[in-house]
Amino acid sequence: MKIRHKLIVGYVAVTLLVAAIGYLGIMMTSTAKTGFNMATNHTIPKIQSLEVMKFGGLRIVSSTNEYGLIRAEKELLGKKLSEPEKREEQLIELGIRLYADALKEYEGLLNRFPTQEGLLEDIRQKGLRLQQTSKELLSLKQQGVYGLQILGKKEEFERDEKAFLAGVDAAIAYEGKEFFRKKTDLESSLVARRNLGIAATVISVIAAIIIGTLISRSISNAVNVLRDAAGEIGKGNLDARAEIKSNDELGQLAASFNKMGGDLKAP
Repeated sequence: MKIRHKLIVGYVAVTLLVAAIGYLGIMMTSTAKTGFNMATNHTIPKIQSLEVMKFGGLRIVSSTNEYGLIRAEKELLGKKLSEPEKREEQLIELGIRLYADALKEYEGLLNRFPTQEGLLEDIRQKGLRLQQTSKELLSLKQQGVYGLQILGKKEEFERDEKAFLAGVDAAIAYEGKEFFRKKTDLESSLVARRNLGIAATVISVIAAIIIGTLISRSISNAVNVLRDAAGEIGKGNLDARAEIKSNDELGQLAASFNKMGGDLKAP
């Protein structure tokens, strides 16, 4: 192999090693981006939807209780409090809309995660129950019902509130655990790829040193053999020969040098 070809092979080998390291770097970046997109496009939006659902439910509870207080104040004082009543009714409707919109968004985000359908159905049923009990409680207040019937319905409403919040909190906790699991998996993957990149870099440096050393040694050894043979010829030792077995330019030069020594020795 010619010297030029040896050098080209060495350069190509080192270039391939550098390209491999670059590829590993790209893969690490891609892995990090994929993990970030998973969190950004799936987990975080689901948690946000659940928080909005929770806020909507609390809005229903708060305004339902406020409506009851306003009705009690109205009956006690004999005053017309239609505006405060209307405002609380509007706030209840707002809470219902917030809940419904967030539930729809959450359901859309769960389309690719059928294992979480149980959480969705639990929240849906408890949310509907909370709304129904709120309407029943408002209706009783509007009818002027008091006493044990109102107290019983209010206790039922409080139980529905706790059940609804527990359902939403369970879903939020699940998403939090999933987010932590994905984060842990991503960190483990990045550490493994980083270690692989470090190992590949070390191997590349060692390989480059070995390749460079082998090529330079093969050239320098041949040059030294030619130098020593030429020195012997200069001292009058016409039997001196350059023993170089390679097929490159230095091997050809050694063959020519040996032929010249033979020609000089011939009578």
